Amino acid sequence: MADQKITQLTEETTVPEENLVAVVSDPSGSPVTKKATITNVLKSSNSYLNVADIPVEPASDGMSVGPHTNDLAAGESVSAWQLVCLQADGKWDRADANTVALYAGLLAIAKETKGDTEAMDVALPGSIVRNDAWTWTAGSILYMSETTGAMTHTAPVTTDSATRIIGYALTDDTIWFDPDNTWITHT
Repeated sequence: MADQKITQLTEETTVPEENLVAVVSDPSGSPVTKKATITNVLKSSNSYLNVADIPVEPASDGMSVGPHTNDLAAGESVSAWQLVCLQADGKWDRADANTVALYAGLLAIAKETKGDTEAMDVALPGSIVRNDAWTWTAGSILYMSETTGAMTHTAPVTTDSATRIIGYALTDDTIWFDPDNTWITHT
């Protein structure tokens, strides 16, 4: 192979994990060129990732950034942006801080309005979700509400209700959806 500048090489658009790349160890001291697999480069690069490159707010209203699924159906009529809880039948029902079966499971946010048995796209925990109709106070804690399907700034305190944190307001219309796996039931 003749000497070439990197910019003159053929671009690899699909990089298999076993491919090798050249790395330079100790570039400011005694540089040595070595080989590494893509897998090893990625494993060791996690500490170098810049979280500032991750978008804090989805680009437009009605969008989310992060994990989601549309593989499961609504178990009842659900409106977009309602908080839902996965049931034993594998369907999403609207969450409610007053009912154990509706606050104790996996939570998600409906991204679309659907009827019973219709597949529904939901934002899963770890998502950043934007809805321009929301009016949150930036930096505040958000809780599951005693109003079916709703989220609130106010922690429920009614007897037999549950207080469960579901995320944090990043701006007035954007939340970091990160439900706590624990809750307090009021007696």
